[in-house]
Amino acid sequence: MQMATQLRKLTIVTFLMTLLVVMTSATTAFASLSTSYAPIIGSGSSFAGPEVLDWQTNTSLSPYNLNVNFTPTNSSDGRFSFANQTIDFGVTDIRYQPFPYDTKSPQFPFMYVPVTAGGLAFMYHINGLDGTLQLSSYSACSIFTGYAKYWDDPVIKADNPHLNLPHIRIFPVTRSDLAGTNYVFEEYCIDEQPALWAAFIASVEHVVGQNGDLSATEPRSDWPLFPGSIPVNGSATAADTVAGATSNGYITAVETAYALQRHFPVASVKNASGDYTQPTPVDVASALAYATQLPDGTHVLDFNGLGPHVYNPSTYSYLLTPTTGWNAAKGATLSAFVNYALTVGQQKATEIGYASLGLSLEQYGARQVQNNVPGAVPLTAVEQAAYATGDFTVAEVQAGDTTPGGGVATTTTTTTIPKKIVTTTTTTVPKKSTTTTTVPKTTTTTTIPKSTTTTTVPKKNVTTTTVPKKNVTTTTVPKKNVTTTTVPRRNVTTTTVPKRSTTPTTVPKRNVTTTTIPKRSTTPTTVPKRSTTTTTIPKKIVTTTTIPKRIVTTTVPKRSTTATTVPKRSTTATTVPNGATTTTVPNSATTTTVPNNATTTTVANSATTTTVANSGDSSAAVTLPGESSSLPTTGGYQTGIALGGGILIIAGELVRRRLRRRRKR
Repeated sequence: MQMATQLRKLTIVTFLMTLLVVMTSATTAFASLSTSYAPIIGSGSSFAGPEVLDWQTNTSLSPYNLNVNFTPTNSSDGRFSFANQTIDFGVTDIRYQPFPYDTKSPQFPFMYVPVTAGGLAFMYHINGLDGTLQLSSYSACSIFTGYAKYWDDPVIKADNPHLNLPHIRIFPVTRSDLAGTNYVFEEYCIDEQPALWAAFIASVEHVVGQNGDLSATEPRSDWPLFPGSIPVNGSATAADTVAGATSNGYITAVETAYALQRHFPVASVKNASGDYTQPTPVDVASALAYATQLPDGTHVLDFNGLGPHVYNPSTYSYLLTPTTGWNAAKGATLSAFVNYALTVGQQKATEIGYASLGLSLEQYGARQVQNNVPGAVPLTAVEQAAYATGDFTVAEVQAGDTTPGGGVATTTTTTTIPKKIVTTTTTTVPKKSTTTTTVPKTTTTTTIPKSTTTTTVPKKNVTTTTVPKKNVTTTTVPKKNVTTTTVPRRNVTTTTVPKRSTTPTTVPKRNVTTTTIPKRSTTPTTVPKRSTTTTTIPKKIVTTTTIPKRIVTTTVPKRSTTATTVPKRSTTATTVPNGATTTTVPNSATTTTVPNNATTTTVANSATTTTVANSGDSSAAVTLPGESSSLPTTGGYQTGIALGGGILIIAGELVRRRLRRRRKR
């Protein structure tokens, strides 16, 4: 009697375990089918291209299974195609520009989401060089404007006393397309070497085939043509041109990832502190600690940040997405893609030549998408846990820290800090040695450039009379102790703290008091990746062990074919090779062919057929009536049910055998 009781308990436990497996599988299946994902396409920035393509590959796999198709072209193409709605999303290094030459802003609601941070690297090919090339803003801009023509030019030698530079021609490879890379590089040269750039523009205005929209004071997306340059289309083409076997003496400006992919060196660039730095993730993130976020999510760059680990030029790239009125299924796909990009994707950024955005921008982007994109899905627990731990602060950068201290620089939505710090009431000495009054770019007063000249550009950018870098005249206030009201670079009125203020209380990066999202604020249920312990049961699927009224079941021997006629208004021909079992439900059911001993179930009323080959754990797409889903589901629910039924039969047989033995005794 005691043995029988134990067997009954075993049978009950087995049944409950089987039921639990089935219920878990059903929950997983319905959760997967509850969100409808649609394919989306995008194009734009080749600067951000390697990282966006990496995200595309990773999110095409389980558990995401997204269909995202991105083509790296250039930022202008991304903005143009997005505004004309020929793509679902765009990627750009810069915002829409208020100039006649640029694409007009979209006529529908949209927003910018910061997604990548990278350094504009100078990838070079100089055979036999016995060290790393070093450049300053003056030598870099001289190379890409044609003033420095040979690698042993005195301008370049001044930055490389440790190298034996060869007397070979310099071949600068420039971008011929409308690229965000061009815009950022021009912005860098205009900011750091305004006299050189102005002289360059004046000298190339009449070059045959020249772009008609040149400016000595405002950056553009096209690089001016000049004798000796090699214009090409796209970052990948530029990098391939420099990496060519016969390209000795070539140099180009591309995102660091392109040089890493081709195993070519990049130059160290002199920063405002006088240090030569590489475009490493830490040095790029340190430089961008000085950038100021605007209310629309884009940034004003500052190329003069101090710190031993600051690399410039560095910049951000932004994803363009529609908001109000957009297709919810596409919005779900884009939000899932962005959720990955801003969390797990940022952790992998440093492996492929990019920097992490930092916690505040990651949370800002995710929050903007959640609040504004129709159909947006929440972050998973894994994504919540993958957020960065903090941001670099200016104080940490100036101290030379290489790891963020854990602080959060909250995102600003109102007040912005201008790029250049100038005073309206005090006469100051410009950074690069003149004793004249500095006037903001946005005023009508004539601005004296950092390195003045008359009609030609001096080789080393020094006037005949100079003042030491940080000296002030007897009538000035020391540069490091001035708190002033400034005029921003592009007509933004704001109050700011001087860039190099040494007062104990400083303005933190993007300083606004906001409520940040806790690191693990949500606990959404995630689908285990390729789990082998769960089974999926689609909606309204009938198991093969239950035969409803008027259902005809036909078992055909190996290699035989049986035609099954379905009652009224439904004629279904079922071919079942190799000993399979098929169940047909009347009333407009769907024909199913199942190879090699599999089990198939056809549900009435126009349900979609599910086919599982070889009785294995193969995946089959299940679409319920009225549903639209591109998520795949597993086909292992038959296996789970069969396993549970088998266990019950075995347990029952054991009980019967025990009872027979007891009767015999």
